[in-house]
Amino acid sequence: MNKRLLPMLLIIVLLISLCSMFLAKEADWNTEYAIAEPYNYSDIVDSNLWRNNTNRAERAAALQIPVEVMQKMTTEALFRSVLDYPFLFSMTAANTLREGFISIYNEFSGLAVLALRKDIGSVLVREYGNIVKSSDRRDTIMLEVLLVQPEILINLASHELRMILDIAVNNTIEMESEDVPVMWFINTFFKALSELPESPIWNVIDVEDNIPLREQEKNGGSGTSSVPTPKNTSVTVKLWTSGDKDYTDLGQLGEDTIAYIKTYVKTNHPTAVQKDEPTMKYNCHSYGWDGSHPRHALHWMDDPSAYMSDKSYSKVTGIPPSIAVGDRAYWGSSSNTHTAIIRTIIAGVVVVESKWGGWGLYSHNINDSIYGTNVSSYWR
Repeated sequence: MNKRLLPMLLIIVLLISLCSMFLAKEADWNTEYAIAEPYNYSDIVDSNLWRNNTNRAERAAALQIPVEVMQKMTTEALFRSVLDYPFLFSMTAANTLREGFISIYNEFSGLAVLALRKDIGSVLVREYGNIVKSSDRRDTIMLEVLLVQPEILINLASHELRMILDIAVNNTIEMESEDVPVMWFINTFFKALSELPESPIWNVIDVEDNIPLREQEKNGGSGTSSVPTPKNTSVTVKLWTSGDKDYTDLGQLGEDTIAYIKTYVKTNHPTAVQKDEPTMKYNCHSYGWDGSHPRHALHWMDDPSAYMSDKSYSKVTGIPPSIAVGDRAYWGSSSNTHTAIIRTIIAGVVVVESKWGGWGLYSHNINDSIYGTNVSSYWR
């Protein structure tokens, strides 16, 4: 071969390789965010297999968006897919909105993927403004819980945090001018913020800002009281008073909220049978540990640990634990707590009764609730 031709051939081969690499890379660029529509959960939710499954963890697993699909979604499409996640509304049924968020964050990978997008700040600001203007209360509630969480705000600049705060403040002012009661399901942003001193939102609040944090935005009543355990240890509770407002005190707004909760439970938790109406007057712990006394119906209990630590109840042992009717099932993770009372055990199927935060009191399969399947201990 001519020695002069060899370098030329090498150059040609190199150029062809570079062109191939460029074209492949260009194809990747063109398809990186090729999906502009939100994820469609309907095929899963409408299937008999999903509807008949009484295990929350397995149903949540079926709703996960494949990683390769999320990678190709625009940030707007991924954002909408998060808001459309069928279990997202259950955040509001936890004892605190923070507990509710962490439960969903650990259950649904779409939240973590969304938070890592470089343009997440601009998308959140734009979508928050649009949703508030649309008066879509369900989406506003969900988004406002997300908008104060450190995990979601990790990549936002200070000016973006400030823009989110300004929208929340202006929305509150507008609602107050229309004489709309500012309760946790109306002013969810400041309810969630009041629970979370580590939220980055606090870093952009100025001294002169009039931040509308109110006692009535917290779950339970505005009063404080205490109840004794069987061993006479004092447990602090929030006491419902005549000045506090429940769903039923809020006219049509309350009726709409109750109707949505009932629809959600019927759709997403097939074994749940309502035993008492949704109310913010008491929660799972006050019912689970103090339910034998009529006073429980006006008490919201944040921390029931004294009932266990003072040996008012004994831990059920065994692998698996030898549980019985009347035992307390306790979900006691660092991010989410819940109490239920075992009502029946038939052929290995455990049915419990529990209050779901500010939602109703339900009889349900122990694995079919918003709190998942990870019962940490049983008590008798």
